[in-house]
Amino acid sequence: MMGRYRTPALASLCAFCAAWMVMMANRYFTQSAADLEGGLGIGADDGSWLTTAYSAAEPIGVAIGCWLAMGLSIRRVLLPAVFLFLAASTALGFSPGPGGAIVARSAMGFAAGVIMPLSILTQLRAFDLTWRPVGIALYATATTLASQIAAPVGSFAVLHFGWQAMLWLSFPPGLAALIAGFAGLWREPVRWRPIIHADLAGVASLSSGLWLLACGLSQGNRLRWFNSPTVLALLAGGAACMLIFVCHEWRHVRHPIVAIRLTRRWNLTLGALATLPFQFATMLSGAFIPNFLVSVQGFRAEQIAPVLLGTAWTQFISYPVVALALRFHWVDARALMVVGLSSVGLAALLNVAATSDWMAIELMLGQLLQGLGLPLIIVPLLVLFVGEVKPAEGAYAASIFNIARSLAATASSAWVATTMRLDGQASYAELLANTGFYPDGGRGVLSSLSSTIGYAASDTGRNHLRAVQGSVAKIGGSQR
Repeated sequence: MMGRYRTPALASLCAFCAAWMVMMANRYFTQSAADLEGGLGIGADDGSWLTTAYSAAEPIGVAIGCWLAMGLSIRRVLLPAVFLFLAASTALGFSPGPGGAIVARSAMGFAAGVIMPLSILTQLRAFDLTWRPVGIALYATATTLASQIAAPVGSFAVLHFGWQAMLWLSFPPGLAALIAGFAGLWREPVRWRPIIHADLAGVASLSSGLWLLACGLSQGNRLRWFNSPTVLALLAGGAACMLIFVCHEWRHVRHPIVAIRLTRRWNLTLGALATLPFQFATMLSGAFIPNFLVSVQGFRAEQIAPVLLGTAWTQFISYPVVALALRFHWVDARALMVVGLSSVGLAALLNVAATSDWMAIELMLGQLLQGLGLPLIIVPLLVLFVGEVKPAEGAYAASIFNIARSLAATASSAWVATTMRLDGQASYAELLANTGFYPDGGRGVLSSLSSTIGYAASDTGRNHLRAVQGSVAKIGGSQR
């Protein structure tokens, strides 16, 4: 049985700093990916695999990290994961080429996958049952507040100290997590049985399925989704591996890597499924608002950061309120979720009306409302999620929730990228139509031009072009 912590405050601080390190680093990379790729001399196509490597390794780290923690203890898994994250972040800055950078990003993603579920487990065990909503709120701040705080910090650091600064910013919270964890996390004996009787078939099928699905989702927009055989193969292979895993785990495996049978409980399943709409909601301020300000108003990263902070200020109010309301049972968790969803929905409706005349100040009300609503969604959701979980099932439940969160984040990012690409193509087509480049049947002209360019770039097209060039050269030689 897992022992209690001698110093719960330090254990909670370790989990808090580790989770914030991961989520802030993720925002740094998203915001300054172009600077990083330019500094490492990596092109856009190779650079897209840096995101894919992280996204594919993260859910695998979730599953394996929770499984190892049940046998080796949280201390023996969480602290090495924090160290691995910092080491991989350092290695990324000195990568000699795309291959090394992809390996470093994979290591960062794997470490992040280990850290996030173990952080919430640590928070739940550091607080008594009556104060559990406070621990959940501390963990949840990393998912909604850390990225908003990281936006101005990252843009300032990159602007004044170069792109390498985004990699060193992970060290203050990371070192704080290592120090607090070394002093505060309980030293527990190793439980060898889950390790010796490991479900290797489950590990292999789950890891393969998660990796294939994450790669397919992450590369889908770049390869034009179902027009690409590669994307189809990745998604189909991932679905097949996941089906094999579910069928295998459902046969009452003695020491499963993920307890699929827990999904029979309604609140637990609902909590896992709700991660997808929640990730879409966070994308409202995390992606669409910055894209609007960049494409319409020509803002730079340091000019966008104050707008993103609008979502952060109200969270400093709503997080304590929701934690205390749930602690003292002032309001039912489901009622708080309804208020939060209404607030985020109203923010979306306000920002939908944005026009080219809007500046940052017009977007601020929607940002404030979204910041107010996000904690009212995620904290009650997690409270309901863990309400049906027994202490012995904590690692399994954390694994299920964070695997769903990781895949939902990848899917929502792919949706945002695809939406922005289609919107840009539509705007470009409208611009050409308005300037008279192709008044009627213009889409057919563009399609024909695209096909011609594609043919010229193919092997057959290049061979044809060489033959034509050879004929022209012969004619020119005979005329001379």
